[in-house]
Amino acid sequence: MKKNYRFHSVCCAALLFSGCADDSLRSASLVADRLLVDTAFELCEQPAKSAPFPVVFADDAVSDGGAHVCMVNVPADSVYRMGVNSVDRAEIRVDGRRIVTVAGCGRAFPREVAYDTYLFNDYVSLKLTRGAHRVDILSTGKISFGLVDSLDLQVRNVSYIVIEHENKAKEFRIPIKKEAAFTKHSYAEWHYANGATMLGLLALADATGEERYAEHVRRFCDFTMEHLPLFAAQYERGFLRTQNYRMFRRGMLDDTTAPALPFLETAMRYGATDEQCRLLASMADYAMREQPRLVDGTFVRPEPRWTIWCDDLFMSAVFLTRYARFTGEDDYLEEAVRQAEAYDRYLRDPETGLVFHGWDDTHKRFVGLRWGRANGWFAWAFSEVLSSLSPEHPAYLRLLAIHRSHLEALLRYQSPNGMWHQLLDRPDTYEESSATALFVLALARAVRMGWMERICADRALLGWQALERHIRPDGIVTGICRSMAIGYDAVDYAERPTLPNDPRGLGAIFTAAAEVAALREWLKIH
Repeated sequence: MKKNYRFHSVCCAALLFSGCADDSLRSASLVADRLLVDTAFELCEQPAKSAPFPVVFADDAVSDGGAHVCMVNVPADSVYRMGVNSVDRAEIRVDGRRIVTVAGCGRAFPREVAYDTYLFNDYVSLKLTRGAHRVDILSTGKISFGLVDSLDLQVRNVSYIVIEHENKAKEFRIPIKKEAAFTKHSYAEWHYANGATMLGLLALADATGEERYAEHVRRFCDFTMEHLPLFAAQYERGFLRTQNYRMFRRGMLDDTTAPALPFLETAMRYGATDEQCRLLASMADYAMREQPRLVDGTFVRPEPRWTIWCDDLFMSAVFLTRYARFTGEDDYLEEAVRQAEAYDRYLRDPETGLVFHGWDDTHKRFVGLRWGRANGWFAWAFSEVLSSLSPEHPAYLRLLAIHRSHLEALLRYQSPNGMWHQLLDRPDTYEESSATALFVLALARAVRMGWMERICADRALLGWQALERHIRPDGIVTGICRSMAIGYDAVDYAERPTLPNDPRGLGAIFTAAAEVAALREWLKIH
């Protein structure tokens, strides 16, 4: 297909050499300043929140005859599969009848290997009629149970009501400021979106020279490490959705390598404690040895069975390339290279040159659609892997060709005003800010690194100019799609809400601003 780089070239050339109407760093700093104000680095005590699944009995409180009691309401007559994890020997009765005695495995909770997917130690089949059933558990130690199907997914439309003495358990959580622009979760918690945001904030600190941005990232990491023993203790008490539970669940790349990015970056810049090094090593170990893979080694998710999510290339490769530099061990870099090539092989759409949101390896088909942010994660990840490789590396030219062809495809779907859409090939879907920021950073970096022709600079700058229209004077960014699983159809994507200052887009905005500023300096010389 013929390259069409001259789209709006006259307008963009004027923008390039007119002194740049708006300073990218100034706009991004408005957002960063709002982030700093909206972040709380503190803890507050509150009643402990139980996870909706599984049912956990993690203390000595009992309600009847020395037993833990739970009423389980099932939606239909059927044979159900109950999973059980118990530290010690335990007896389970259903409707007064002893069903099973488990010996105990030393672990109180199942492994949550993906969203709603649990691996218990023991299982028992139960023939239950529609309605409520009483479950009595006699155990002196921690225990958990729940109904799962043959794929280890939580059975839907089942309710669990624990009948027990008043629960007076407390836990500490990070509060969310009432006046914060984003309130879905704390900016200070262990979360992949916050990991990308803090990484981007460091890039902005480098570009602006604002030490307070770098200090904020260091404080973010120090706060987490300081309270790590507390969060671990709360999780072990059975609060499976306690603050920073993802650090301990470790069921996916979202839980491990992506949230660890700022901890790794600060370790490389400023040094790290032994505890921080152990944390980073455990996250790297998860990616290399525990993360599910296809037979060919490609990272995959167990839910839906077995799917490759485009997002996971960013969630893994950016950490692995940095961890290779941090440790001096090339195995991590080579793993990132293998994953980058594999993700392109599975996800690239031969018709458009874009990548699909996912691949269903069970049925050997694409799933989801050509989602903007998924393509953005893909582009950012490729730019990071390429930046880490020597041009003499055997895979360098192959990865460069993949990255170039993907960016060329993206340019064909940029709107005349500079934005990209929620579904890239569907201009009837809304213009989406995080995808636009991701493409701007990838394009700006590609021009500066010599991976793309100089004329592509105007498209990156046009994209940034359009993105700035979504940045309000109060530092709020609009048009960021909230978290998004693989959708079934275009309606799923088109109707997915946006959230102001969602961290799923802030890291890209900070990094894009830094890359645009670097590109403008490069253009003065070249």
